[in-house]
Amino acid sequence: MADADTKTSRFGGTVEKCAKCNRTVYAMEKMEVAGRLMHKTCFRCCKCNSPLSVGRFSVGGGNLYCLTHYKQAFREKGTYDVFTPDNPCKGKWQPKAPE
Repeated sequence: MADADTKTSRFGGTVEKCAKCNRTVYAMEKMEVAGRLMHKTCFRCCKCNSPLSVGRFSVGGGNLYCLTHYKQAFREKGTYDVFTPDNPCKGKWQPKAPE
């Protein structure tokens, strides 16, 4: 059975939609990033819109960032919780008790 981003075409194939622009993604322009399908041209930083490369990007809070903007968000908040505000582990790390 097809998932939410995949629909069946009337010609028998599937029609996959880009997670960013929601347009059809064909095989020659398709890539999968963080479990989402997208066009190679849609693989861009959410802040500066610069093209990203496979080895030089970060995912934070469901968004794609260039390394510069990912680090900038950390410096502004002092924590990566800015990307995961509903993290169930937030605040649960405790220092190890002395023996």
